[in-house]
Amino acid sequence: MSRPVILCVDDEQIILKSLKNQLQIMFGDEYLYEIAENVPDALEIIEEMEEDGHRVQIVISDLMMPGIRGDDFMVQLQQERPSIKKIMLTGHMDENSLRRVTQEAKLRFWIKKPWTQQQLFTALRD
Repeated sequence: MSRPVILCVDDEQIILKSLKNQLQIMFGDEYLYEIAENVPDALEIIEEMEEDGHRVQIVISDLMMPGIRGDDFMVQLQQERPSIKKIMLTGHMDENSLRRVTQEAKLRFWIKKPWTQQQLFTALRD
């Protein structure tokens, strides 16, 4: 049986490395962990994972990224793959973006940067 996938999307490599490390410590081999520096790469990874028989279960995305913003990405995910759980990790969440992504993307959690491992664990286990 294939393991589910957690995909992290952020334009900062240090954030991606930190997230992946924390996820591996928290969940070990329970998930596969993928990272992408932008939305087009994230969409490509989702396609590749699905083609390989893996299910992307959770996407953790930054809001402010070059090109496509994280809130737009989350809304797109909700429209195309509503079963994927979505978590926003950002230091720049304004009220309008939060309202939009909560309503249109069914976002359940957003975590403010810098985050704690406990915040991340709580959001993922809910």
